[in-house]
Amino acid sequence: MDFPDYSADMLRRTDEDRWLSAQYANPELRARLLALYALHAEIARAPALVSEAALGEIRLQWWRDMLDRARRDASVSDHPAAEAAQAAGVLDDQTTP
Repeated sequence: MDFPDYSADMLRRTDEDRWLSAQYANPELRARLLALYALHAEIARAPALVSEAALGEIRLQWWRDMLDRARRDASVSDHPAAEAAQAAGVLDDQTTP
């Protein structure tokens, strides 16, 4: 699946307001915005996926490690949201709109 398609489909299902707001964004920036929103949605749902706080901390640490690898241009094929964020450049330190 194409990364902008994954981000858009995921947001359309989980956060329709953000998906709709991204449709008004400049077309050149829309893929980056969708990737950022999708990444946020994936990380924000971590507490709902676990039954104990320690498991949530492990999950959030996994995301920290994943995003750190993505920032270093390493492969992040473990999760489509991380791949989309890396491909769209939302994790780059020097990106400008």
